[in-house]
Amino acid sequence: MKINAALFSLIAVLVCTLALTGCSRDQKNADPVQSDVELELASPDALPDEDKTTPEKTETDDTDPAKEPDKLFEKKDDVSPADSPAVTTPSKDDSSSEKPVDETTQQPHSQPMQPSILNLPQELQTRPEKELKNNPNKLDTRLYAVFKNVIEQNFSRKKGTLSVYRLNFDGTEGVYELKFDINNAYDENGYLNKNAAVSASMKVAETMQSNYNYGQGTTETYATYAQYRETLDWLQSPLLMEGFALENFSDLTLTVEDGHYLIEATYSSAALNKLYQQEIYGTVQSYLQLDAQGNLEVLAWEQTEIIDDYPTVTSRSEYTFQ
Repeated sequence: MKINAALFSLIAVLVCTLALTGCSRDQKNADPVQSDVELELASPDALPDEDKTTPEKTETDDTDPAKEPDKLFEKKDDVSPADSPAVTTPSKDDSSSEKPVDETTQQPHSQPMQPSILNLPQELQTRPEKELKNNPNKLDTRLYAVFKNVIEQNFSRKKGTLSVYRLNFDGTEGVYELKFDINNAYDENGYLNKNAAVSASMKVAETMQSNYNYGQGTTETYATYAQYRETLDWLQSPLLMEGFALENFSDLTLTVEDGHYLIEATYSSAALNKLYQQEIYGTVQSYLQLDAQGNLEVLAWEQTEIIDDYPTVTSRSEYTFQ
């Protein structure tokens, strides 16, 4: 009985030991299985952020076409001015193209070029340099030269006919026709003898309404060059002689129409007061009209005043050379 009791106790201890060993083994085997199942069933949202960003595609992968234009505009904005042809600084060629404008602005003494006047003979556009220095209003010196040269050429003729029409300030009119041949007053070397005999005479016409009748006028004959010259100076005007200078003009313009050149010179008030030693009213201008070859068609001056709110020519002289 003692043996059976001891054997029973040994068997009981063995069973308990086996039971404890089995429970520990089952627990160890259950943990790995449960872990594998959890990894397989886990959703992407449950993954850590580091795991999410790891498989992200690079820029070389396919991109969203809708976002591609925005990236291109960003690139244009990021381009530096030195690399972008649209915003590059002007090159030497570009800066040189602006030089004509700069030169024009740096030369205030010259009015805008008048190409049409260049068709006239070059000698008509040239005057001594000393005459061009005093030019306070920065007028076109070529127009002045053409006007001045034509005046001198025609008033220095040695033979021909000069006709002058005058409208005086008091409303009276007169026409004068001077015929002359003064070649005899010059020797073979071109020197002038003021006392030499010449052939010169002038007819003075009387006004009859709108017509002029030379038959009822008078005729004057001049035996010497000195007498002829005195009459010529009387027919001329201070405006066309000593008064015709750049410093006396407030404006000088050119009009070209149908092959004719019209140059207008406007006198300043100060110049008029100095020439006539009295105050001159209104606007005073001299006119020169030439054909395409530079031949004189009209030479005149006139004074215009505003009378009863209307511009009115109050005096005028017009010269015709034949």
